[in-house]
Amino acid sequence: MKETSLDEFVTGGEDADESAETGGEDGVVDKPVDEEQTGEKADIEPATSTAQWSPGGTACESCGERTERLWLDDGRRVCGDCKQWG
Repeated sequence: MKETSLDEFVTGGEDADESAETGGEDGVVDKPVDEEQTGEKADIEPATSTAQWSPGGTACESCGERTERLWLDDGRRVCGDCKQWG
């Protein structure tokens, strides 16, 4: 069994040049996705929070009950009882 240094993982190891030309072992070629690499703005939608937790409690926008955890449901923050699951 060959010992591998961490440097080989960082640089891609001995086969890095060959993999870059052929698309790697699995044939997939990595493509740049951000503005720094391509000069174009990536078309990535930011993540949306689906829940909110407040230690002091917050009123549900549907029923008004105070709860520590609210869930996003059709743009409103609602308690677990008012959330339409599924």
